[in-house]
Amino acid sequence: MRRSLLLSTLAALAGALVFGAGFARADVPPAVPVPPGLGGAAPAVPVPDWCASASADVTLDLGYGLSEVSTESGGFDYTASVPCRRFVVDIDVTPFSSPPQGPYDHWAKTFNLFGGMMNDYTYRWSRTGSECEQWVEDVSFYAKPLVLGATFTRIGGGRLHGVWAFDGYAAGNAYYVCEIRPNDGYVQPPLNIQPPPYGTMRFRVAASLKLGAAVQPVEAGAAHTFTGYLPHQ
Repeated sequence: MRRSLLLSTLAALAGALVFGAGFARADVPPAVPVPPGLGGAAPAVPVPDWCASASADVTLDLGYGLSEVSTESGGFDYTASVPCRRFVVDIDVTPFSSPPQGPYDHWAKTFNLFGGMMNDYTYRWSRTGSECEQWVEDVSFYAKPLVLGATFTRIGGGRLHGVWAFDGYAAGNAYYVCEIRPNDGYVQPPLNIQPPPYGTMRFRVAASLKLGAAVQPVEAGAAHTFTGYLPHQ
């Protein structure tokens, strides 16, 4: 008798649990898993910055009495330098990095980094509008103190693209030039950087440029800030 009562009680409880579970499933939507990297989920794994840890293709020294140091990739296939696939240039700057002071021009001790399409108007003017729109430039800027164990910190950069831009009139005709303009998300590197008060700072520029699928030469370097011409004495 007791065994029959116990079995009937357990059966009733099981039925209630099943009914309750069915009620809950009907009234409360099941949780939908959130893809990784989106609201509330575990953050995405950071993508390694291969150009920060790559070996430099060229190292320059912004030394005393120099207004600028730069280099070009020329025919060097920098895309073969995996996994960064850019032309990587390091520039060393010390407290003694200072520009020449000529009688008719003047440079500040501060400097700026640059990299990407070569600053050659012939190179830019010799393109068509359809070609210009195929330009894609990637450039990153880094800095670190030149001490044991230091690693590069990214201080700017991103992707840029070609824009066929109006450049004025000549002889009644409109002229255009191919300009490289930043995409959304591009970070302007610091301007008018001061040399370190002591020790050596190493800056890095990693740049690549393509016209469609064709790799193009790039340049990179650093230049002291030009403040203008002085009047003749």
